[in-house]
Amino acid sequence: MADDPLYQALIPFGHGFLLYISVIIALGPQNLFVLRQGLRRRFVFVTAFVSTFADVIITTLAVGGAGALLAGSDTFVFAMTLAGVAFLLGFGMRSLRSARLAAGTAAFEGIEGPASGFAAVLAAALAFALLNPGAYVDTFLVLGPTGWQFPLDQRVFFLMGAITAAGTWFFGLAYGARYLVRFLKRPNASALIDRASGWLMIGMAFVLAHKHLI
Repeated sequence: MADDPLYQALIPFGHGFLLYISVIIALGPQNLFVLRQGLRRRFVFVTAFVSTFADVIITTLAVGGAGALLAGSDTFVFAMTLAGVAFLLGFGMRSLRSARLAAGTAAFEGIEGPASGFAAVLAAALAFALLNPGAYVDTFLVLGPTGWQFPLDQRVFFLMGAITAAGTWFFGLAYGARYLVRFLKRPNASALIDRASGWLMIGMAFVLAHKHLI
């Protein structure tokens, strides 16, 4: 069975899919943005597509060789980790502050908010995808080196698995958000989400710092 071409393709594909999901599942700034656009039901496809496309580019660079090259640089590892910690801490504190301000309100009220135009949504989707140091840390230091452990012919399937996971996650999050409306209309829902997200990001920052800086 180990010599079966299908088996040899499914193993790296599944590995890439599951590893990507485990990395992206945290409720960080990019996921919150995609979720909010899904709840607003404005430019949902554009948001999901741009988020997926940007992550596909980063993942392809990482698995394609840049990740293995840069991961060997102590300077790169330190700089990207430090940037990721600062990014997570900053957004974590911002979420906790939003939780205090949103106490007693439903999350859907804040999410419905002023409508943004196409250009603003496009720019925000690109910014959350490409200007998030934490994404580069996860991709170049986790996905890249892991993908390079597979032979070249299987590495392609690993990358395909990660790309499939990206599309599944962002489109599922964007279009599935509408089913959360009932929960988000509850009092203090917005504060609960912001508080959970804030502490999660702060926790991730400490884990990242402990793993790579301490």
